[in-house]
Amino acid sequence: VMKIEEKYISDTVRKGIGLLAEIHKRKHEAYIAGGAVRDLVIRQLGMVPGTDAEVPVHDVDIATNMPIEDLKLAFRCDSNNGEAHGTILVHYEGLVFEVTQFRVDGDYSDGRHPDSVNFTKSFKEDCARRDFTINAMGLDKDLNVIDYFGGIDDLVFRRLRAVGNPYDRMTEDSLRIIRGMRFAARFGFVIDDLNKLAMRSRLKQVKNVAMERIHDELHKCAEYGVMPFVHMIGYLSEYGIGSIFQDAGFCLDRQRMLVETLVRGNVDADTIMSVFICMLPKKAMEWLRCTRKEIRMAERIRDGLIGIMSGKFGLADDRLLYSVELSASPEFWIIAKLYRELNPYGTALGDDAASLCEYI
Repeated sequence: VMKIEEKYISDTVRKGIGLLAEIHKRKHEAYIAGGAVRDLVIRQLGMVPGTDAEVPVHDVDIATNMPIEDLKLAFRCDSNNGEAHGTILVHYEGLVFEVTQFRVDGDYSDGRHPDSVNFTKSFKEDCARRDFTINAMGLDKDLNVIDYFGGIDDLVFRRLRAVGNPYDRMTEDSLRIIRGMRFAARFGFVIDDLNKLAMRSRLKQVKNVAMERIHDELHKCAEYGVMPFVHMIGYLSEYGIGSIFQDAGFCLDRQRMLVETLVRGNVDADTIMSVFICMLPKKAMEWLRCTRKEIRMAERIRDGLIGIMSGKFGLADDRLLYSVELSASPEFWIIAKLYRELNPYGTALGDDAASLCEYI
């Protein structure tokens, strides 16, 4: 049994552990479940540097066999419209935790959501309904990791496996195909062969997933940085996801190349997304449910690229590129880099011009 060391426990997790203890005092089981446990195990294994990185509040989810009505009597609670599925928001020590009763899911007739849920007393049964082994672990009040499906081993060997039968998991919820690619890209994991086959066999179902959710998965991956995002687009291309979006003007290999070429250094997720979509028609950007901010940045990047490639920024007009308006914008640095790479006289700008821009 793995036990998480105290030095890896953030304030948020510590308060979550306190809530587990309070639930145990009331003669019920409770565990921190899902992504927070995965991230703690990763730190314990030394897979990322540092010991005190904060787990976001919304990621510290709790699973329990304490009924919602009892939770309401014992704690201050708010509804998040998930009570039919056993989920409620519990206030504890100044934070709000999402608490869900142990459950097993019924059939998924729409390929996204369970038609019904049945509550269970078994945490193992609750874990069995989850997507991937690395997300199906729990942490008890004594900091012991509960791992029924080999999530720790999969983290050690850097592989991604579904819980149980991967064909069943991908059929139940088509978004898991995209999520699986995101996790593999984020952690640099190899997708298990059987899982690859299952993901490929269910690709057509992805078109039934709401575009908002696909956009969210892409944006989450962009939050990890440029290379994980590039790897995820590579997976989407490799698995043929682009063909599903063909009518919207997607060419995933082109989009991946743009991100790889243009984005350097520490930029935010919105900038990465804007480069990714900058050569798409506006209709396609809207279809992908891109935000107004992303679309605005993408259009400015595209205008700059077109200007560069059409010779608008010739030698006589170098200062146009380094205008105050451009240099104050995040897309300026992307355009400037491409300008230097494509313009045969770009090196004439030298470091002095870059220093001047930083000064401005």
